[in-house]
Amino acid sequence: MPPIKMKSKDKNALVELVARRATSWAAGPRPFFTKIIQAANIPPEHKQSLIGPALDYPEVGASQLVHWAVDTGKNPEDKQTTALGSLLAPALKDFGYEDRLTLLATFVVYKLLDEGSIRRLAARYNIPVPAEELGDEPPDVGPDIIWHGPPPDEEIELQASGYSSALLDVGSLKRAMRRTSSVCRIEIPSIDRTASGFLISRRLVLTNYHVLRKNEREDPLKNAQGARLRFASVSDEEGEGETDAGVFTLVPDSPIVKSSPVKQHDYALLRVVGEITEVKEVRPLEISSAPPTPGRKTGLHILQHPAGGPMKLALSENGVSWVSEADGLIQYVTATARGSSGAPCFTDDWKLVAIHHAQRAKLFGAVREGILMSTILKEIEGEVMKDI
Repeated sequence: MPPIKMKSKDKNALVELVARRATSWAAGPRPFFTKIIQAANIPPEHKQSLIGPALDYPEVGASQLVHWAVDTGKNPEDKQTTALGSLLAPALKDFGYEDRLTLLATFVVYKLLDEGSIRRLAARYNIPVPAEELGDEPPDVGPDIIWHGPPPDEEIELQASGYSSALLDVGSLKRAMRRTSSVCRIEIPSIDRTASGFLISRRLVLTNYHVLRKNEREDPLKNAQGARLRFASVSDEEGEGETDAGVFTLVPDSPIVKSSPVKQHDYALLRVVGEITEVKEVRPLEISSAPPTPGRKTGLHILQHPAGGPMKLALSENGVSWVSEADGLIQYVTATARGSSGAPCFTDDWKLVAIHHAQRAKLFGAVREGILMSTILKEIEGEVMKDI
């Protein structure tokens, strides 16, 4: 069987992770390694060959197990999975939160388990699914966009939809997973509308103003009072439904704390009923006041609920094309769709820099626009500080 094509840094990180846990195992490294080997769904002869003197030493034992599994490739006992996945998946519960995130991200990026197992893990640990094709002709959403980016002849990478799998590395996915519990799908059943939003303090959620009021006939207060906020909503284990961390409503008498019209900064700051951060692992996103610098290697990544579905992760290596602090705007080509309005936009180091608000189809491809968080923060900082 061919070995797993794994980056050296990821392989080394796994060895270090396993060795660290073996070192802290109360009964010692040998019982820890033996437990992992015996629980793995690999042929008995392989189990027997792995149990030897090396298991008495954390670093040596971890290196032996990881390198053997990587070199083995597919699991001889189950061709739908890999030897590495079969070895480490049963031991997930034995690792701490941070190490577990690393293992989960490695499973997904390198496809170490079968599709069903990956789906079950994604549902259990809120792993965002990479955005698939969102359509060659995405619908126009939000206000119109005056495109300031480079024209097509400058070879800007206009990504009409989807993501680059090369960008889905272990570190990036791990950082995305830490942020999924802060993102919600906003549902307004009375007008059959869905959008995205995100938590920025104990009880304050940010989304677009046009989510509550698309035209003058709509009552934003009434729509906010009828809204439901569903946090960490991802595909369930069967891939046919969803699982979430909790559903919340807004304070009935004053759901909108502050807002800005669509033609200005297009945001609505909403107050949630109760202490949402009491829900396990639901934490406010950290806001960056420094906008990114546009360029061919400036990425912009978005956690969103396109088409009202489960959370998706859209990545773009060359996403940012134009930034104007004076206008409070950022333009990019990262994939979005209807329902993505109000989604948080992150830089390559996963700092929150903007809120997505518009998408338009142009002759040279679909373009998107967001409002810079640095601009919005100037207007809502007082409310956020009171809610800390």
